[in-house]
Amino acid sequence: LQQLELPGAPAAALDRRVRACARLTQAAAEHKTRIKDLVRQLMPVTPLTGDLGKADLAVLEHHGDPRALLAAGEAELTRLISTTSGKQQGHERARQWRDAAAAAVELYDDHPAVPYGELAAEVASEVRLLRAIQAELAAHAAAREQHYLHVDPDQLARSLPGFAEISAPVLIAAMGRPGRFRDGTRFKSYVGLAPRASETGETDRKGQPMSKAGPSLLRATFVRAADTARKQDPQLAKIY
Repeated sequence: LQQLELPGAPAAALDRRVRACARLTQAAAEHKTRIKDLVRQLMPVTPLTGDLGKADLAVLEHHGDPRALLAAGEAELTRLISTTSGKQQGHERARQWRDAAAAAVELYDDHPAVPYGELAAEVASEVRLLRAIQAELAAHAAAREQHYLHVDPDQLARSLPGFAEISAPVLIAAMGRPGRFRDGTRFKSYVGLAPRASETGETDRKGQPMSKAGPSLLRATFVRAADTARKQDPQLAKIY
């Protein structure tokens, strides 16, 4: 058992912002997945093979219907993509979108089982919801950064391998005062990264699964940080 210590005002504020950012990040990821699924229904040869960029969202919001996308014309589509991507993309990306739309129209034609307009309207709704979530996330993330700098002014958490802008505030918010843990083993048990105990009067089983008894967000943060660290540090990569 670990003695409970309630946080002060700065730490409590940081904790709430960390939780809000995590929840909004998850919500954004779900909307991105939904958008990709809907686009795959509209255009089986989907051009969305990586991350959703601003240009992709702009195309889907205005021309989600493959027929409307083709009717828009290559020049207009290129201008839209170039403007919203800060000129990082242009003609080639427009061609990919038009090829996907042409393949969808060739495959489906005007079959009544494929409601282009309704699917496109649902995609546009998902895009608007995603943008609203991203705007809220940006506001909470800015506040999270201010609270983090107040609680950890020297940014010691960010000096740890694998920890950066997002993971360091999560660590500080969930850990609280580090000195309340007697040693690293106690902290590992608190996080839930220690093996479960399976002991009776006659047996003591080793190699049990992790207990996963602590804060799930903190535990996931440690796993991601460890994975990032081993990819960047050759010495860690040899071991893990």
